[in-house]
Amino acid sequence: LTLDQIDCITNKKDVVFHEFTHIMDYLIINKDLSFEERLNTIHYISEIRATYIEYFARCNIKEFDENILLPSNTTIFSSIKFKPISLDDEVICYQDELAKYIQKPTIRNAKDCSDMLVKFSYYMGFVLFIQKHTQIQIDSSNIIQLLSDRFGESIKLFFNLKDIIPLNFVPIDIKILHLAKDIKKSLINNYIDKFIKPHR
Repeated sequence: LTLDQIDCITNKKDVVFHEFTHIMDYLIINKDLSFEERLNTIHYISEIRATYIEYFARCNIKEFDENILLPSNTTIFSSIKFKPISLDDEVICYQDELAKYIQKPTIRNAKDCSDMLVKFSYYMGFVLFIQKHTQIQIDSSNIIQLLSDRFGESIKLFFNLKDIIPLNFVPIDIKILHLAKDIKKSLINNYIDKFIKPHR
């Protein structure tokens, strides 16, 4: 590595934490699954886990500690504002930004569907971090309602996945992966039925 590359990595710990969680999920932790099965089942779950872990870096926490509790005024490097703000403010900014993103006019196609589910997976990882490591009350009902207009009621099942996936570095139970796969299929089918089929 060059000095510039090392400096970039040092200053982007949040990105490193996020991407290395994906590496752990795809190549190390769940290596007993076939590669095809990993591609079909882990994607969104891995995004949830990676964002959850990323927020440890954003809060400048050096080690994973599932019991740590942070005050709401803890300064973090915001994923929304790209500058230091409090956790309290990050919750407000994140909710507002995601709501705007969901409501913005866009072409309803496969890319929109995939992008929306990835963004929501990031949000789920963030919500998990807030729920587990702060006493901030976070209300996701508006976000769920906005997304249910696109994906149907299955979005609630998807959101509840965050409560059953392991957050430490252990293999993900195959039953959870199959459940995630079934929910993902339902979400995509609902989206196709509502936005893509009518225009064919």
